Amino acid sequence: MKLSIQNKIILSNILVIVLALVIIATIVIQGMLFFNVEQVERRLINSSNDSNLFIQQFILSQQNGNQTNIDIFKDNATFLAEELAKFISRTQLYDQSAKLLADSSTSDILTSEEIRDEVEIAINQGEKAYVITKLEEGRFIYFASPIIIENQQLGVLSFLYSLEDVDALINKSVVLFIIVGILGLFILYFISFYLSKLILKPVYSLVTTSKEISEGNYDKHIDYVSSDEIGELTLSFNQMVINIKEKVHEAQSEKQKLESVLSSIEDGVIAVDNDRNILAINEPAKKIFNIMGKIDLNKDIFAHEFMEELFLDIVKEKNGIYKEVIMDNKYLLIYTNIILVDNIEIGYIFVIRDISKIRELEEKQRQFISSVSHELRTPLTTIIGYSDLLERRGLSNAELVEKSITSIKKEGERLLRLVDDLLGLSKTNTMEFELIKSQFDITQLLEDVVSQMRLKGKRYNNEIQFTSTELPKINGDYDRLKQVLINVMDNAIKYSFPRDIIQVYTESTGNYVEIFVRDFGAGIGKNDLDRVFEPFYQVDKVRSTNLGGSGLGLAIAKDIVDNHGGSITIESQINEGTLVIIKLPVS
Repeated sequence: MKLSIQNKIILSNILVIVLALVIIATIVIQGMLFFNVEQVERRLINSSNDSNLFIQQFILSQQNGNQTNIDIFKDNATFLAEELAKFISRTQLYDQSAKLLADSSTSDILTSEEIRDEVEIAINQGEKAYVITKLEEGRFIYFASPIIIENQQLGVLSFLYSLEDVDALINKSVVLFIIVGILGLFILYFISFYLSKLILKPVYSLVTTSKEISEGNYDKHIDYVSSDEIGELTLSFNQMVINIKEKVHEAQSEKQKLESVLSSIEDGVIAVDNDRNILAINEPAKKIFNIMGKIDLNKDIFAHEFMEELFLDIVKEKNGIYKEVIMDNKYLLIYTNIILVDNIEIGYIFVIRDISKIRELEEKQRQFISSVSHELRTPLTTIIGYSDLLERRGLSNAELVEKSITSIKKEGERLLRLVDDLLGLSKTNTMEFELIKSQFDITQLLEDVVSQMRLKGKRYNNEIQFTSTELPKINGDYDRLKQVLINVMDNAIKYSFPRDIIQVYTESTGNYVEIFVRDFGAGIGKNDLDRVFEPFYQVDKVRSTNLGGSGLGLAIAKDIVDNHGGSITIESQINEGTLVIIKLPVS
């Protein structure tokens, strides 16, 4: 059973008092017993002296010259025993051979054999002696004294004295001690309870304050002023709380600095101890492993096999390790190393970088180079082929010469457009791309472009319908936006069926101007729709090549519109046509 300090103090006090009472009671009772026995002894000695004198006088009075003193003593022993018993207690008379001559009582308590010791001492040594004996009837003192007349020992006088009164007094004293002890214990309990509660009040306050401090309340302190040990303890405790508060604030400040540093790092950072328990983790790491809001971060992170392998490798090699892994379609580059503090290894750090975009850009770059190489190879092959043909056959065949020159010129123009588009695309993705903005009427720009593109539309038997609405002026680059509109309308003409209508109309919504270009041509499939803004991507490669397309127009248009703070989107369905929506900010 767990006891509180207060109960331990009370119990200790009770045990001390009980022990003290037992010792005191033992001393007092033993003292009383000794005193009463001593009193009885003195009384018996005085009685024996008086009895000896009585016997002496009686024997002297009975002397007649014919009997000796011993004979007179033996003949009158019964009378003497009965007379002496009237003054003291039961009396027995023995001769020098320890033979019982007379007994004032007929009780069978103690025969001559049972009192032999003290009688023998009185006979043999001629001294008074007594023995305390406990019998069924109680405790008794058997006192023996020699009977001496005229320097002659006639026999022994013995008294049988009951200690009933002494024992009764002792028993009453014991009962009294018990009663007083019990009452004293009750009183002591309440006094100890009150005093211990008063003494332990600052200790209880210390316990309560300690609990609050353990919960993070470092503003608590104990109000107890005293010069005793508990007062010194409370002063030390209050000072300790102040020191802890300062240290906690320092630790929190350092933790906030560390968290700020970790949060400012775009890479994921995870620090673990030697037992693989997480010491620190930043938000990018949680996002990479998709564990935002989870509790058991350690389990979720090291559930990935590559993290477990990296941990085992760094524990074994004790040197920095780089490893690239793929997780949930993400490319991750992980660097891990040991953490040393004063040359003591305290854990390991993992730095995780998501390089998915880099790998995606690398793949796009590879595709771009492949596309550029293919686009350049086709016209160059044609040019080289016709040049080789002219070189082998000469210029005598006019028809061949004309066809070769026409093809070479066509492919050369195609190469020129391709190079111009590549230069335009590269500028939109570099610092060289600079918009020359001004306030202008977007409706006027649309009318100019529509008028220009209607001439090309007639070659394909297409009609462009423009519905004009009142629009606010916009702040933009006139020439760049004209390039966007020409590109979009040119695509609408290329991919429309003969005698189709192309609709161009506008709307003003809030702080934006929206331009819609709608054709009713072949349309774009859902799988191709997401990729139409990629460089060199062509839905119908054969038709695009025949119509002089490079696959860069929409990519350039999107970059220009994005740099204006706008957006360009495409909606399309197969055999139903395509709708291009250009959204530009007013200011």
